[in-house]
Amino acid sequence: MTIELALPFVGAWQVRNSPANRVPSHGTTRFASAQAIDFVPVGGDERTAPLTWRSLLRPEPPEHFPGFGRAIVSPVNCEVVVAHDGEPDHAAHRGLPSLGYALTQGRRAAAGWPALAGNHVTIRCAVGVVALCHLQRGSLTVTVGEQVGTGQPVARCGNSGNSTEPHVHVQAIDRLPVEAAQAVPMTFDGRLPPNGRSCRPDPEYDICGVFTQSPRTGLQGHRDATMVTRSSGFCTRFSGWSQSCRHRLDGYDLDAPLSGDGGRWAGMAMTVACSSTTTCQLPQSMSN
Repeated sequence: MTIELALPFVGAWQVRNSPANRVPSHGTTRFASAQAIDFVPVGGDERTAPLTWRSLLRPEPPEHFPGFGRAIVSPVNCEVVVAHDGEPDHAAHRGLPSLGYALTQGRRAAAGWPALAGNHVTIRCAVGVVALCHLQRGSLTVTVGEQVGTGQPVARCGNSGNSTEPHVHVQAIDRLPVEAAQAVPMTFDGRLPPNGRSCRPDPEYDICGVFTQSPRTGLQGHRDATMVTRSSGFCTRFSGWSQSCRHRLDGYDLDAPLSGDGGRWAGMAMTVACSSTTTCQLPQSMSN
């Protein structure tokens, strides 16, 4: 059994501790966490927060992280079965502080699930139970027994519980309580993203560049080109791409030039809203 979910957030996030890389994903099977996954919010520079000497030597307020307080939404149509609030958002620990924080993890595990999950919302859908953890104190917008739709806000990203920096921990289980449950595999928009993957819950296509080995600028006739896109939040490469392709361009915004390994980006980086129903019409500025 696999629970199919939508991405449970808004904005850009990065994957960590994914079961696509190893199981158990968090190094333990306790608390039914073998198939759990973490999503860390990132800013426009694709970083969770600026990295300085101070941040490597001392704990940091969670407010320093651009994703702290970002909306968390329901990944599925469901009923709320747990809405736990009141746990503090503690300091973030990177660099040397993370080593000391790791030494206290056993104490939190001994205190039980709430001490690990922090503020959390647990929802029941048709095929299982899903927990959204480490939420911001005072941000929960749902109550036990409430029916919630996919994409509906339920809370905000926090740094409560067993968390070194603001993120959302997602895990699916077969039943409650967590201590007696078995882990259940999940997919997000039909996929399980690996560690380091950038995700955003955009149902459209976000074309971030077209890469080609050709020495010429432009794309016409370049059947060896590779189109790099984000589809349903995940980066995808379509090899052998040409003007007869899978998408119809509805609009585009040119950005700064990019470079690529082993060749170069043809034209400019671009953001394109498009559908998956008709053939591609290349923007004039990208074809000459």
